[in-house]
Amino acid sequence: MNKEVATKEIDVIGLIRKVAKEWKTLLLFVSIAAVIGLIVAFTMPKEYTSKVVLAPEVTSMGGSMLGGLGELVQSFGYDIGNSTSVDAIYPDIYPNIFSSTDFVMGLLDAPLQLSTGGTKISYQSHLMETASPGLIERLRLWVSSFSQKKKETSALQDSPFFIPKQKYALCNAIRKKILCTVDKKTSLITISVTDRDPLAAAILADTLQSRLQKYIMEYRTKKARIDYDYYVKLLKESKRKYERSRRQYASFVDSNQGVFLQSYRQKQEELENEMQLQYNIYSKLVMQVQSAQAKIQERLPAFTILETPKMPIEASSTPRSFVLLLFLFLGVVLDGIWVCIVKNLVCK
Repeated sequence: MNKEVATKEIDVIGLIRKVAKEWKTLLLFVSIAAVIGLIVAFTMPKEYTSKVVLAPEVTSMGGSMLGGLGELVQSFGYDIGNSTSVDAIYPDIYPNIFSSTDFVMGLLDAPLQLSTGGTKISYQSHLMETASPGLIERLRLWVSSFSQKKKETSALQDSPFFIPKQKYALCNAIRKKILCTVDKKTSLITISVTDRDPLAAAILADTLQSRLQKYIMEYRTKKARIDYDYYVKLLKESKRKYERSRRQYASFVDSNQGVFLQSYRQKQEELENEMQLQYNIYSKLVMQVQSAQAKIQERLPAFTILETPKMPIEASSTPRSFVLLLFLFLGVVLDGIWVCIVKNLVCK
């Protein structure tokens, strides 16, 4: 057993000596790898990551979530429902919202301020002009814009389902820069943004968390807002009917003072009943509007910001020194493969 171990050690040492003996080849491989590593390291832009941590309110939808306000409305004799239902948009699917095309396209118009100063620009302008995309990204955007001019007809552009190729390429680039993760144990939401400008990354992270909250709020209150608008419309119509019946009653009474005919009393009673009916409908609709308004307020989700976005100081991208060391190691490995394997095969 000891002989086998010794043999293996001698073999490793022998390989190292064989590579070291060919020091000129090693120097050549290492020099080429160093040059390539320096080119890659200095052409690779620095990227900065800013993040924000949120703690959402997780609750079921329904009348039970109204709490004391719901009890106050129900005390007037109006049932706003006690059944509960599971919220269709829960924290686990927030990352899917971030990857949706509609949500990402809405970020193109987001205003940004760069750390270099100057006026505010849109995120789309930042990606196209000041972000200095790499060669592959530039080539892809150029090809997409060139093909767009040729293939995209006016008929397609008028379609609501049409997305220009250039904008589609920008959306794909944005998806790689934004990230939303949810801790399943604590339900904490972490939103991170990576950008080549640290201030732009912090501003965009704050924009993302505010737009996510707005998106969730609009979803959670959509049904209640529709009901509220409907009841407000009915209330306005009922108010017009009540005021019209009240004017008719007052006009009839004023124009028939001192008349004691039975037909007059019957007509007066009919107008009075109609006015009272319209008033009762109007009063109930007032309560319905208040109930719908209470639902909107109570269904607004609460988000607690545990960590606000900050302008990062250190870059989150791979350090240039690490890239250079990686290429130097790769040069040594390639030299060993050449000396120990490839060179012998070539000679044979």
